[in-house]
Amino acid sequence: MSLSARQLRAIEITERTCSIISLLSSSFVIITFISSRRFRKPINRLIFYASWGNCFANVATVISVTGVSHGVDGPLCQFQGFLLQWFILADAIWAFCMAFNVYLTLFRKYDVTELRKLEWKYCIASYGVPFIPSFVYLFIKTKARGKIYGSAIQWCWVRTEWGFLRIAMVFAPAWALIVLSATIYIFAGRKILHSRRRLKSLAKSSSMAQNEIGFPRATDLEIADEGHLAVENGASSSNPHGDPGLEMTSNHRPEYPSDPVHTGSETVMSSSNRPLGDTQSRANPAAKDRRASFDANRIIWTYSKFSILFLLALCVTWIPPTSNRIYNFVNSAPNFTLSYLSALVVPLQGFWNGIIYVATSYPAVESIFDIPLLRRKRATSTVFRSHSRNNGHPRSIP
Repeated sequence: MSLSARQLRAIEITERTCSIISLLSSSFVIITFISSRRFRKPINRLIFYASWGNCFANVATVISVTGVSHGVDGPLCQFQGFLLQWFILADAIWAFCMAFNVYLTLFRKYDVTELRKLEWKYCIASYGVPFIPSFVYLFIKTKARGKIYGSAIQWCWVRTEWGFLRIAMVFAPAWALIVLSATIYIFAGRKILHSRRRLKSLAKSSSMAQNEIGFPRATDLEIADEGHLAVENGASSSNPHGDPGLEMTSNHRPEYPSDPVHTGSETVMSSSNRPLGDTQSRANPAAKDRRASFDANRIIWTYSKFSILFLLALCVTWIPPTSNRIYNFVNSAPNFTLSYLSALVVPLQGFWNGIIYVATSYPAVESIFDIPLLRRKRATSTVFRSHSRNNGHPRSIP
């Protein structure tokens, strides 16, 4: 039993509406990231790369059922299937890359330079490797099964006769990456929370140096953000490898370019002459180390939280289509509810990524739209944080 014309029409409208929303979201990510340094936070870099895949995937989903109606062996159907196969796994791979960055920072002590060197490898893994089977599928055809790309009910993709390729090349890798990413976050969360408890207890002691804490004194996020702050305030960063285009994950970082930048075992200062807000930290190196450790803990924790949101959005995206394909495999017939849910969530990957991007860059978005009420709240929050800092009170770790 196939879906009725009315059901297919509902699927088509939903797919195209969600695809357009995602295309607009992905376009916002790409345009703002390229045009403004304020958006170039570390996690946003990977969302920016993922947004290109979202755009191409949405080109396929916006075609919707038209590819099938124009003939499964026709060029439009084959093109749609090729794009979906190529880019449908991209978000799962980028989610794993985000988790892998957390792992490298926490457990391997990677800095900004080392992480930036990995980005071209991430791009190859996300777009280069999936291109190979996607392209090869265009040329495979048998008498028994026909071409690989054909009707998948709501769009052209790997047809039912080749269903084992859906499992082997898409669904199994996607869920394997999701499970691996979740595993990394579980171990990272345990380490971060353990370090958080130790930092809180060590905050009461003035004799403990940071190298006794067991938590990285600097992260790629912190180093990169210091470089950005130095540039914004007319100073040059002491770290020649820092990217001035990056900003910190959390916007509660002290906005003083003369704060120490920890690189490995040494501490360097920016060229700004602005004094530190915390006079006790100036006089007490151990206090400086503890404050830097608090900042490193908070920054990695914030980065991890947004990465986990990306992973959760990915789960929302993959649960309905996985359930739909399992149902189709068991019953050899489509289910309208599952097909409709798949048509709803799959095209929205770019939208969810855009939401996370806005959440990590809220002050920058706020400055674009220049909302007076939000600007006043932001100014009040900044004054409060400066007051707390000048009175020597460490900020709580989110």
